[in-house]
Amino acid sequence: VPKKRKNERFSQLRHKFPAKTKFLPDTSFPLSFKESGGVWGGAPTLSHPRKDIHMANYYDRVGRIFDIQRFSIHDGPGIRTIVFLKGCYLRCRWCCNPESQEYKFQELTMNGSTKTVGQDISVRDLMEELIKDEVYYRRSGGGITLSGGEAMAQPEFAEAILRACHDHGFSTAIETTAFAERDVVARLIPHIDHVMMD
Repeated sequence: VPKKRKNERFSQLRHKFPAKTKFLPDTSFPLSFKESGGVWGGAPTLSHPRKDIHMANYYDRVGRIFDIQRFSIHDGPGIRTIVFLKGCYLRCRWCCNPESQEYKFQELTMNGSTKTVGQDISVRDLMEELIKDEVYYRRSGGGITLSGGEAMAQPEFAEAILRACHDHGFSTAIETTAFAERDVVARLIPHIDHVMMD
């Protein structure tokens, strides 16, 4: 079979039988199956997402976080930024972030100074922080990790963040206990690339 015809045939088959989404820095970014016209993998990466996507309603979703940790190398592949969502259903004695358990704002005193734990933020404002390290995500195969607390305790907010990250071509991960309703898990999983569960 001539090489040209073979490549054309492969291209036809690729669209007929979509492959699993792959994150290839600067070459493609994942969209949902529906948004990509029925083909996994989506469209070429843009340094900023399409304007119509950026204006989507989920960018205005507001949720509560208590920290953003940059340059993490232990919470998923590559260099990542971790977004810690506030609130958890559990009260584990070994919790690494006990200040995350309560959803309400809290006052925490450390070394004689008091600070408020908790911040309400929109997905749009959060993304402005997350894209600052875009070059590190792309060069290292990293991305964004949601942690907490329990990210699934704020499902609408978590889903909006994950969708916005995929709009920008960022790999997504979640650290979770999966202590949530089945439909919440089913709703979030399509937008998550790496799951770390304990």
